[in-house]
Amino acid sequence: MKLESAEKLALAGLCMMVVLILAGCATATPYQPSGKNGFGYSQEQLENDRYRVTFTGNDHTPPETVQNYLLYRAAQITLNTGNDYFIITHQGTEHLGGGSSTGFSVGTGGTVGGGAGVGIGIGTLLGGRSGRFRAYAVIVVGKGPKPAQQPHAYDAHQIRQRLKPRIRQSNGKSS
Repeated sequence: MKLESAEKLALAGLCMMVVLILAGCATATPYQPSGKNGFGYSQEQLENDRYRVTFTGNDHTPPETVQNYLLYRAAQITLNTGNDYFIITHQGTEHLGGGSSTGFSVGTGGTVGGGAGVGIGIGTLLGGRSGRFRAYAVIVVGKGPKPAQQPHAYDAHQIRQRLKPRIRQSNGKSS
């Protein structure tokens, strides 16, 4: 059985719809505490004024989002402890590997030498670098205006204000 061109077009359209639906199900890690799956933020108090902060994203969280969520968490820790600024003493972003792609394939066969097939993959179609990323930093918190001579000092009030519109909570709302 040979497929006519209209049937091929309809089949290709159906395949593309399924792929887009599957791609829509993939969401980035929201701003949330790290859970059983290990995705989200965590912190550890190292000294009275020093903290280690991390944010780990899933395969659908771009490295820029992971870094923004880390800075936002550092600002929250600073403000929650009654401080005004933080200094990053050590930081980095790690690519943890992984990566995913979504694909769909349909084929029909008929007589010898005849048939049709459609294959669609969207691993790189979605854009960006794939895989899991973790950003980490050690911060020192302090009161008052941020030290002007410290290039790695951040005003926690400004960081919170400027990043807040980009923060997506686990309930789907902006922070």
